[in-house]
Amino acid sequence: KPAHEICRLSPPCPNSQIVHWWLTVRDHGKEFAQKLRYTPHSREVYERAVEDLADGSIDGIARALAIHIVLSQSLSKGGWSARYVNGGRRDGASYASMVYALRDRIAAVEFERRCALEIIDRARTLKHVLLYLDPPYEGSDLRPYGEYVIDFDALRDLLSQPGTKAKIAISGYGDSYDCLGWEQHERKVESRGQPRLDWCAAKKQKSKRMEVLWINYPAALVTSPLFAETS
Repeated sequence: KPAHEICRLSPPCPNSQIVHWWLTVRDHGKEFAQKLRYTPHSREVYERAVEDLADGSIDGIARALAIHIVLSQSLSKGGWSARYVNGGRRDGASYASMVYALRDRIAAVEFERRCALEIIDRARTLKHVLLYLDPPYEGSDLRPYGEYVIDFDALRDLLSQPGTKAKIAISGYGDSYDCLGWEQHERKVESRGQPRLDWCAAKKQKSKRMEVLWINYPAALVTSPLFAETS
């Protein structure tokens, strides 16, 4: 997505890992891209990176590389992401281009390490703010979020409070936020299951599910490409 004037994120990142990644790429981008180029997509490499980040035994470029490995080689539900397909490796120039593009994009991002409800409560009173909320989907597996507690009832209560001036959009499935009485937009999206392995090929099973976007303002006011219609 293109950068906007202010893009605020509150990532589940207790050690400011993403900030460290960005500062390292800013100061040592060429060396980082070179190391990344020759880093294999490997269960052993992934598990070592997880352990190193957990015990805090590394810093500098090594820590930034471990962060990148964990983010790029993990499944959304945790654990190493096995490809089992001929995905092709990027060449050195492509890796450098990718790293620098991420660096430049994150330069426009404002990171905040606070309770999400506190951030939302403050931002919702500001008229010029557009909040796009993409919390874990209610009823989904929350184990990847570790110690972070998702209080869906508290989120619904907060969004229903008077005094909201900001434009707010929130994604989910089913009827999670129907109680807000907001405008709803639905579309079928493709979700991928676990890889199916056989001797010929490895394919991910695809299925369609209905994603819902709830917004507290008329859709006609949407001008951000963030909410552009996609086929």
